[in-house]
Amino acid sequence: MIWKIAGKDLLLNLMTFKFLVGTIVCVVLTGVLTPVLLSDYQRRWQEYHSNVAADEAGLKAAKVYDNVMSNRQVYRPPTALSIFSKGIESQVRDSARIDEYSIPELGGGAVAANPYLAILQSLDLSLLYRIVLSLLALLIACDAISGERVAGTLMLTASGTVARHWIVLGKMLAGLLTLAVPLTMAFLVAILILSFSPAVDLAASDWVRIGAMYLASLLFILAIFTGGLLISCSTRHPATSLMLGLFLWIVLAMVVPNTSGYLAAQLRPLQPVGPLRTQLLDLEEKYFFKAADAADKIPVAGHGIEHEETPFRRYTLVGDKEWIDSLIKRKLASEAIWVDYLDKSWQIERAYIETLFQQEHLATSVSRVSPVCVYENVMSALAGTDTASCQSFIDAARAYRRQILDYIRDKTDNLRSPLLLTPCTPADQQQYQQYLDKKMSEDEFQQWKDHRISQLQPLDLQDCPSFTYQGDLLRDLRTSLLDLSALVFANALFFTLAFAAFMKYDVR
Repeated sequence: MIWKIAGKDLLLNLMTFKFLVGTIVCVVLTGVLTPVLLSDYQRRWQEYHSNVAADEAGLKAAKVYDNVMSNRQVYRPPTALSIFSKGIESQVRDSARIDEYSIPELGGGAVAANPYLAILQSLDLSLLYRIVLSLLALLIACDAISGERVAGTLMLTASGTVARHWIVLGKMLAGLLTLAVPLTMAFLVAILILSFSPAVDLAASDWVRIGAMYLASLLFILAIFTGGLLISCSTRHPATSLMLGLFLWIVLAMVVPNTSGYLAAQLRPLQPVGPLRTQLLDLEEKYFFKAADAADKIPVAGHGIEHEETPFRRYTLVGDKEWIDSLIKRKLASEAIWVDYLDKSWQIERAYIETLFQQEHLATSVSRVSPVCVYENVMSALAGTDTASCQSFIDAARAYRRQILDYIRDKTDNLRSPLLLTPCTPADQQQYQQYLDKKMSEDEFQQWKDHRISQLQPLDLQDCPSFTYQGDLLRDLRTSLLDLSALVFANALFFTLAFAAFMKYDVR
């Protein structure tokens, strides 16, 4: 019996004008938006490769190990599935700085603007589905019970031998099958465009993500439909159902996301940025002078010549043993102070970051009263563009920074080797000593220096750790599991309430 009811309602739904318009709008907009979003992805992918190549070129040009961490940047690769959900990917920096005197952090530092609670929507396919398909689901659901009551067909159906629970189940099944048509068509259009794009190479994990996105989308539109079914079971006229449904849709889709961020900011306010920035700057200034004082206690002895290839690539070209030894001692003297500085500055930043994450978590928890927000959370997690994914990149950057520091220490005998600061060889020192002893003229020494610079070979960094980052499918599935469960719960709750309301519904 349930299939007869579902089949009848499905046929009626497919023949309606609203279904036709909704399907055409959803599929056409998917076909128009996907190439545009892919073009943006391709641009970001080219920028990513260009930035990585520039960083690798700078690394390969290093002449001393002190330059290995000079002006280094690591970059987060864009994901092709961001066309489904951009999340916060476009609101935070896609790079992290790797140097001795700072720890990578999301958004470029703890004092950056809060990227998590921004209310601006990113244009992506999930936004299209949240608007078009959810409205279509409401339009169909609000007519399901009250519309049939006005038409008189509901009384005929209920007056027969059909139990009321079969009627509700049949209508829910018909609604799911009806809405699955435009959703499936839209997903197929997006997948076809992705598959035939030369800029995209979908891995097996990407297909798993797409399948999970499709499942989440089905659960989302079914939750909206069962919510609309509940409204239809609670009113006697389809116009009333539609007005109430549209009002609740506005509340769930627009009011709740913005209100959740506001409430989280009020309940868990962040420390003012100004005093925090001042505290960090004061701490940096204090330790700068402290490190300078520690280094100045060790006088620079002997003679040497510094060379600057770029503002970020400097080294001692040549120097006598006293000069090089004194530079290494000064470096070691200030190193421990800078380590202490990083520890204290990180404690200050971490307190701010923990509050920020607590605020973000609270905003997300509050917003879960809306299936629209829950669906957005699921899609961004599966696309790898949510907060957890962006923070995972920063965690990988921190781990890479530690790898580079360990690598430099290993290659320089714990920062005691001359190669830390100079490529000067014993033969270079002999030439320089001849110049100091006036056995070489200024012009001859300048010619030798120019020749030495031109012939200087970069370090052999083939064993230097390289940075690689890719999304973790299992982590993203675990992250989305709570919100997927929330969608399942919303469906069960709305259907149970709709069933209870229909059992008392006056079909006359």
